[in-house]
Amino acid sequence: MKPYLEAKGINKSSDQQAIVWFLLDRFSQMLQKIEPSNERFYHVRTQGTLTKSKWGDEIHPTKVGFEKIASKIQAAICEEFDYLPKP
Repeated sequence: MKPYLEAKGINKSSDQQAIVWFLLDRFSQMLQKIEPSNERFYHVRTQGTLTKSKWGDEIHPTKVGFEKIASKIQAAICEEFDYLPKP
């Protein structure tokens, strides 16, 4: 996203981060609205899981960050399918 934000004149990293977090929050809100009306749709809430040091760039976590997110997703899957190994 960074190159596209910079192409629009948004060069300050704090502004870039705020925009991306805003977009991710709005996407999360959309998913939360979809979830109740779709029996087999699950929204795993991962926002707030990572500290700034666990982000590789404005969108992608570091390896450790991905592992934390994956652990949350695995836990949610295991809640639905209780015969799977727990994280």
